[in-house]
Amino acid sequence: MLRINELSITIEQQQIIKGLSFVIQPGEIVSIIGPNGSGKSTALKAISRMISPGENTVFIEGMDLLHLKSKEISQRMSVLFQSNDSPTDLTVEELIEYGRTPHKKWYERLNDEDYDMIDWAIEKTNLVTYRKRQVASLSGGEAQRAWIAMSLAQRPKILLLDEPTTYLDIAHQLQLLELIHSVNRELGMTIVMVLHDLNQASIYSDKICVIHEGQMVKYGTSDEVMTKELLRQVYKVDCDIDRHFKHSKPRINLIGIAE
Repeated sequence: MLRINELSITIEQQQIIKGLSFVIQPGEIVSIIGPNGSGKSTALKAISRMISPGENTVFIEGMDLLHLKSKEISQRMSVLFQSNDSPTDLTVEELIEYGRTPHKKWYERLNDEDYDMIDWAIEKTNLVTYRKRQVASLSGGEAQRAWIAMSLAQRPKILLLDEPTTYLDIAHQLQLLELIHSVNRELGMTIVMVLHDLNQASIYSDKICVIHEGQMVKYGTSDEVMTKELLRQVYKVDCDIDRHFKHSKPRINLIGIAE
């Protein structure tokens, strides 16, 4: 589905990503984690072609991302970054309608199938009572759900999310991650997200990619990645690890800074 092959990114003569390689299978949730400044968001931007990844480095369904037209990419992939701006007078429903744009020619209007997709996305994200509200009037969690709904209406095969829980309180973080997990299981949508919270990454991911100083340290399941040794190496912390009572995945309990 999505293959990253020796991806390297240099910005202003500084190499940010160094030879990143891994394969994401269809329908997987993959989280990219690592300390601040490790290159997580840069990697996501390259995978989305927001910055050029270079030839023969990112492949979608066997096709070189660099050789695909922008519309072909948007029909397969949707990406949401930390800050998403919309016109102040745009309603939730109008924002979500933009998700259907990649599937329409410039002269085509939305049809019944499009509106069914929009209604489904609104219902899935619990925004029925907000559909006529202006996006600018929403809280952080509500606005984040509206942007997710736009991506769902797009019906991409791959959804990229850059720190989707940033600026949200704990309850809204968990609601959003449960929504992402539900969409993944219901639609088989491949999801790649950058996360800061180690326990969220452990619980909600099928695979985890650990990046440190621009290089991949480990790629694997939560059990393979979330070890005391690796977290000490990458994050410079000591921790205890037990099992989450509900999800039966590693749960990290920080002790302190490693000496």
